[in-house]
Amino acid sequence: MRQLRTFPLFAVLSVGAVLLVASPGGLALPTQVAAQAAPTPPPSVAHREYLQRLVLVLDGVRRTMRWVEMHPGNEALARFSLPLAQQYVAMIGHMIPPTELRLLHPHLILVAENAECAIAAEAAGDGRGYHNHVRTVREELRTLESVLHHLAVELPEIPR
Repeated sequence: MRQLRTFPLFAVLSVGAVLLVASPGGLALPTQVAAQAAPTPPPSVAHREYLQRLVLVLDGVRRTMRWVEMHPGNEALARFSLPLAQQYVAMIGHMIPPTELRLLHPHLILVAENAECAIAAEAAGDGRGYHNHVRTVREELRTLESVLHHLAVELPEIPR
């Protein structure tokens, strides 16, 4: 048996000087209908999982970058850290953002890719390239935070 979709009736009726709105419970004032509106649904499972993965990857990228920054000129440490940075880029490549979070993903990619480039530059002894990529990482992190604020999304906390 085929199910029919039901659509709420949002016809607006003007009766004299009173504006009434047809709602599932009968005729009501527009303010009453607005007050009865369903609350925003909780984030989907895909939404939560994406944010959890985003936080895990960002935490790893930040820790790796911080460790390399704390040891300037240590090319051996940068070479050791490079595969970690490459794996973060690969992991992000497998992440599929839900529609409501798709604005975040390009900035996450840019953070990870520039972190990888910064570490590769440090491993090659290219201080100038390293600093250029670190600056880009910081700019993209600020942009990512701005997008999160714009979307009114809070990232889950990683317990310390």
